[in-house]
Amino acid sequence: MLSRRKMKDADAMKQTPITIAVASTKGGSGKSSMTAALAVQAAKEGGRVAIFDWEPQGSLTLWWIMRGKPDNPRLIQDDIPPEAARRKLAGERDWLFLDTAPAIMDQVELAVEAADFVLIPVLASAFDLVATRGVVSLCQEQAKSLAFVINRKNPRRELLHSSTAKHLCRLGLVLDEHVHDRTAYVAALNKGLTGPEHPDARQAREARSPL
Repeated sequence: MLSRRKMKDADAMKQTPITIAVASTKGGSGKSSMTAALAVQAAKEGGRVAIFDWEPQGSLTLWWIMRGKPDNPRLIQDDIPPEAARRKLAGERDWLFLDTAPAIMDQVELAVEAADFVLIPVLASAFDLVATRGVVSLCQEQAKSLAFVINRKNPRRELLHSSTAKHLCRLGLVLDEHVHDRTAYVAALNKGLTGPEHPDARQAREARSPL
């Protein structure tokens, strides 16, 4: 048998999962649906995935229950902070995706602190742009990498979206890939699915399409 010292050393060598926090201080930005989509994609690509619902409404938890309580992605149900969850998953999971609470800066700060990377979904509105500043400040304070993703893009508002992207570029990286405004995303989420898994083939195809 391994001695306690050796067992402790072996535990210390276990790699913690790559941790992505999806964060915004504004409600309705699409954090839960984006967290679910990222987790499902990572699992489909062979990753061992965990999700952490750090949001009082529990939207991600409800989605996971409707999905059938799968093991991959697995929901962390322990009432512990994100960093503790991250350490607990060392050696067990490859990825951990954190869904964060809007406007509760103490909780957002803990999520950013635990993250390797922070993804900030932004809608093309002045309110969303203002709301990004708090998360950006936290990332800067903790030297965390971040990127913005424009959510619910509508081709009829191209000027508004390009103006939003231009503003965000002053604060950090803006992903070239945008999430478009499609009913498939919401409809699928209500079934414990993600947009590309929508049971209607046409809607699933549209959800996968960047156009």
